[in-house]
Amino acid sequence: MPIFPGSSIPSADTGYTIDQSMYFGDAPSTGPKMSRQFDEAGSANPKWTFATWIKKGGPDTGAKTLYYFRPLAISAGADFEFVINNDSYPDVGNGPLRCNSWAAGSGDPTWDWTTGYNRLSLLDFSNFYHICHVIDYTTSPYVFIYVNGVLMDPDTIYATKTGAGYGTDFSPQSGDTFFIGSNYSNQCGNGYFADTYWIEQQALNPVGTFGEFSEDTGQFVPIEYTGTYSGNSFYLDYSDSSDFGADRSGLSNDFTVASIPATQQMLDTPTNTFANWNPLWGRTGTMPALTDGSRGGVSPAARQCPITATIAGLVSGKWYWEYDVVGLGGVDMDIGVLNTSGQMADISTGNGHTYRWYISSSGNKQSDTSGSTVAYGDSFAAADIVGVALDMDNGAIYFSKNGTWQDSGDPTSGASKTGAAYTDLLSAVPSTGWAPFMISNNASCKATVNFGPDSSFAGSKTAQGNQDSNGKGDFYYAPPTDYLAL
Repeated sequence: MPIFPGSSIPSADTGYTIDQSMYFGDAPSTGPKMSRQFDEAGSANPKWTFATWIKKGGPDTGAKTLYYFRPLAISAGADFEFVINNDSYPDVGNGPLRCNSWAAGSGDPTWDWTTGYNRLSLLDFSNFYHICHVIDYTTSPYVFIYVNGVLMDPDTIYATKTGAGYGTDFSPQSGDTFFIGSNYSNQCGNGYFADTYWIEQQALNPVGTFGEFSEDTGQFVPIEYTGTYSGNSFYLDYSDSSDFGADRSGLSNDFTVASIPATQQMLDTPTNTFANWNPLWGRTGTMPALTDGSRGGVSPAARQCPITATIAGLVSGKWYWEYDVVGLGGVDMDIGVLNTSGQMADISTGNGHTYRWYISSSGNKQSDTSGSTVAYGDSFAAADIVGVALDMDNGAIYFSKNGTWQDSGDPTSGASKTGAAYTDLLSAVPSTGWAPFMISNNASCKATVNFGPDSSFAGSKTAQGNQDSNGKGDFYYAPPTDYLAL
């Protein structure tokens, strides 16, 4: 399936864009919920299409629930759920899409498509996947899964299926409660949801219905759904941050929302995708724990590998991002850029910090080529916002504290590099480029990064709505002229 890092590619044919997503919340958590009790009769014969765009949040050992319902016609404790299962680093090969169903207290499941599908792994934390799950009891096979428009091999889907098959009374009907992004317990979606559909009594191919393959890139990109809705069908576009559950199908099949604040509406979408922290690099036990959709990082108590961005290898252009310092715990937090060749060279030792250019919370700067610590700017502490302006056209990097550029820096000064913290990033191992990073070794250290989708920093600040020079993003402070979001 074609996936391109840092994509921002609307459909070339239709120009359809998705303007918002909704971040569902970290797992495990029992708080976030989106649910509605179906009030239309439904059908005894299972036939439906579920489709959504989803970008995974931080990895976890549980399940990222996409949708779930309880078919009361089977029993009060029966369950049906469709999840991304066990994608905890470093066991990234065990993240299949999985459909579970069972009837409580009845022994073997009445409707069973369960464990063992570890050949369908979703490893990418940097982009949106389009997931389409189709049930059609009138055909054989009757379960279809499409990922980014590609139909998965039936041998992958049915490889270890042992149950009796799909019972004719497992379609959700009137009185059944249907959940998006969670279930009755603690399996949250833990990701960014966009353009979510459930179409009753239609088995739809996503290609030409919800997306198309770009002629320029081969990437599966969104298109506007122009089909029909009936019965319990719904469409959630998450465009109203005060009412994420508003149904846009015209049927008023609205969802009740709990514990999903307005600040979890994001500009991070399939057609405008922002960087976040990358959970797929580092040594086991030394990576920071990721929170808030892989935008927050909490340090472990022991020495750790740096955490780096999903967009790396920056060799040209002007880039801006921000950190909200949540807590320091009395030790330094280092932030800046790391050269990606050194990052990979040190993966086996856990050092992972060859060729860094950075500042520390104590008010110093240091580069690994010079090996010396130099006083620089003001120290920073909890609640401060640190901005970074990286000018890879001139090889300079600048840092700000709460909107003030340190050492009278001027990121717009071009070749003169006025007040830059460092001026030699082009000559220092230039071939592989640079990645934003953060590191500390105290369990009380935490910072939330904003590469552009959320200037509230996961609700800790009041969003300010500043955009980059292309009119993209939501930053707390205005990016310097000509600097762009990642």
